[in-house]
Amino acid sequence: MMEVSSIENKYILAIENSSGLNLTLHPFVLINISDHFTREKFQKSSGNVKVIGALLGTQKGRAIEIFSSFEIPFTQTEENIVVDEPFFLAKQMQYKQVFPDYDFLGWYSTGFYPTKYDIMCQQQFLKHNESSIFLQLNPSKIVSKDLPVTIYESVIDVVDGQSQMFFVQNKYQIVSGDEERVAIDHINVVTQTGDAKHTLLLSQLTNQRNAIKMLTDRIKILYKYIEDVEAGKIPPNHEILRQIAGICNRLPTINSKEFKNEFMIDCNDILLISYLSALTKGANKVNNLIENFNRIKADKAKR
Repeated sequence: MMEVSSIENKYILAIENSSGLNLTLHPFVLINISDHFTREKFQKSSGNVKVIGALLGTQKGRAIEIFSSFEIPFTQTEENIVVDEPFFLAKQMQYKQVFPDYDFLGWYSTGFYPTKYDIMCQQQFLKHNESSIFLQLNPSKIVSKDLPVTIYESVIDVVDGQSQMFFVQNKYQIVSGDEERVAIDHINVVTQTGDAKHTLLLSQLTNQRNAIKMLTDRIKILYKYIEDVEAGKIPPNHEILRQIAGICNRLPTINSKEFKNEFMIDCNDILLISYLSALTKGANKVNNLIENFNRIKADKAKR
């Protein structure tokens, strides 16, 4: 029989986790959870706020990598808590269509420490993943230096002759890709300054725009100089004309097949990103429209 860590955390076992799970977590998941909690917090004027959602990612043997998450509605009373299973299954199926490699790995919630409600939720999610993990975000530690996130596994132990479920803490690592680093940099700068004008990405684009504008202005000056020489307004300077001729002789290099291929690849990438952004916005608007329609339909059915 194992020892429970404390009376306050009576659902946590104070033992070292020996399951051998190698957990990696992407920052996008933390951003989703924080956004979910913040929205719920501002919508409720008083009382504790609890949010629940699913964790999605890949699992290869004992290596688990959490890539994304989505919110799950639930109903809570003083004695019980029930997650919306039909919504969860429908949402999981939608994610499967877009991300076929992503599986349901576990769920997340907010709180200071695991409670009986978290045990109840864990038991419900075990039907969909027998090794479901539990990620808990502690809102009281948001301003601390340590990351306010703890990941648990569930185990069954015998207490006073009865089998009970407990949580065991598991270690994890934070990993991120290039696109996530750009998003985190943007969010970090906006959070610190309250303004999105100083992000690294925007600074780079501004520098490129200024360089292109400077190049265009100088080309206009050279073009005006040649026009004035041809019109006889100013005497020709052969040194300047030779330098202009040297620049013009480099133009055939820009018209080469290799340059055109690279240029078209860059153009296609930019257009693809633009189209993807438009499709994402359109899908989001359609999703909001469907949710509003279903909500209105449900309200009419209750009446």
